[in-house]
Amino acid sequence: MSKDKKTFVGQNKVKEISENKQVDLVGVLYTNGQSQDFTVEQWEAVKSEKDYPESEVFVRKFSGLIVRIIGELVDGRVTVEDHNKILETVSSSIGINYKAALAKLFGNVNRPEEVMLLQIDQILKDK
Repeated sequence: MSKDKKTFVGQNKVKEISENKQVDLVGVLYTNGQSQDFTVEQWEAVKSEKDYPESEVFVRKFSGLIVRIIGELVDGRVTVEDHNKILETVSSSIGINYKAALAKLFGNVNRPEEVMLLQIDQILKDK
């Protein structure tokens, strides 16, 4: 990154950028010490020479993805009513898989509700 050119993501000033297009990853280190990873597409959307409101970061970051999702819904001739059902189904599927993944992390637990607080405590202390 050029010393004379400032780059921002929202209100955060960028200190260093590490880009690896082979794995579609841009690592960003901010001057406040925090870091964040983006896809190349997301990075192109969020970077700016001037700071901008934090509320815009999310919209900029996922704008390309949102456009592609809407395109798929349009191509699928989805109605307004059906789009709600589709999004609910996607959200439900993610939730179910998230719970299943959590359960697997804790060994032979069938449901996340069966995880013991002791197990959570041990994992948090290990990190």
